[in-house]
Amino acid sequence: MAAPVYEIEREFNSSVIHSSSVQSLSSCGIQFEMRYMKHLPEEKSGSAALFGLVCHRALEWWAVDRTQSLLLLMEKAWAEMVEGTPLEGFLKDYARLSKDAIRLEHQIRQDWASKGKESKAPRMTKDFKESAVAGKISSLLARYAKAMHDSAWRFTDNDPLPGLYDESLVLSKRYERDNRHLPNVLKAEFKFMVEWRSFTLKGTVDSLELLRGPRGEASALLVTDYKSYRKEASEQKDYRQMVMYHLAAAAVRDDLGIDPLIPLYVGIDYIRLGTRTYWEMGEPDFVRLERELNVFRSMVDQKHFLPAQKSYNPDYCAYPSRCCMTSTAVAGGQANLVEVTR
Repeated sequence: MAAPVYEIEREFNSSVIHSSSVQSLSSCGIQFEMRYMKHLPEEKSGSAALFGLVCHRALEWWAVDRTQSLLLLMEKAWAEMVEGTPLEGFLKDYARLSKDAIRLEHQIRQDWASKGKESKAPRMTKDFKESAVAGKISSLLARYAKAMHDSAWRFTDNDPLPGLYDESLVLSKRYERDNRHLPNVLKAEFKFMVEWRSFTLKGTVDSLELLRGPRGEASALLVTDYKSYRKEASEQKDYRQMVMYHLAAAAVRDDLGIDPLIPLYVGIDYIRLGTRTYWEMGEPDFVRLERELNVFRSMVDQKHFLPAQKSYNPDYCAYPSRCCMTSTAVAGGQANLVEVTR
C-alpha cells in the first residue's frame, strides 16, 4: 500500500475545521501553506508513521469484536499495508527472524533488570548488536536496501522497521490481555461533520464506547483516540482535538440512543504505555476553542503563515527537503559540508 494521501479541498475553507489543519498551522505556517493552500504533494513518511497506521488499523478491527486475536489482526494489518510494495517481501523474510529478535530483546531486558538497571533500547546494546540475529537483520536490510529506498515510504540504511514490527506484535499481546474484558465499542473510526457556532467541525474518532457500572448499566460515554507516543504528551498537545471530539460526540449521542444524562469523557489511549487519560469538557473549553478557531480563520484568510520555531524538528515535517530550518548537514540541505584545514 502506498503512503497515505490525504483528501484536501482544492479551495481551502477556513471555516471548515479539522484538528490536523489547525495543528499544522500552529506548528508551522509554511508547512500549512504548502499542503493546504498550494496543494504540494507530501514527501515520504518513514517507518514510524507506518507503525502508527498499522496499529490503528488493527485496533479498529479488534475493538468491535474483542473475541478476535489482536496478534493475528496486527499481522493482517501489516500484510495489507505493504501489499504490492517492496516491503511485502522484506516483512515476509523478516518474519522468520522476528521471534528470535523478540526473545533476545526480552532476555537483555531481564539481564539488565537483574542488575538493578533498565534497558530502554535493548537493540542498541552490545549484546544485541553482536548477536547472530542482528547480523541476519543487517544482511536482510542490505539485500532490500535499494527496493526500500524506491518504495512509497522513507527508509534509512539502519531503519527501525524490524524493531517496530516486533514491538507491534508484543504490544498486541499485552493490549489484548489488558483490554479484552471490555465491551465492544459502539463505533470504530467514526467520521463526523458537525455544525458548531460559525464553524463546521470534521474528523474521525477512533472509538466511541460505553463505560459500564457494576450492574452493567451505562455510566459514561467514552470518546477515545489512539496515540502511539513513546511517552505521555503534555495535556496541551491534543487539547484542541479533544474538545472537538467532545462536541462531535455530544451532537450524535441522541442518534446513537445514548442517555443524554450520562457524562461524556474524551481521552487518549496511549497504546504503547498501556495507560488511558480522560477529560471532562465544559463551557470554558468551548469558549477557548471558539477563540482559537477564530484566530485560525483570521490567519488563513490573511495568509499569515509563519515558519516553525527553531526548536521544531523539521524531520517531522511533511516537506523536510523544502524546510527553511533543515540543517545543511542532513538530507534536503543544498550545501555540502567541507573540511577546512588551517
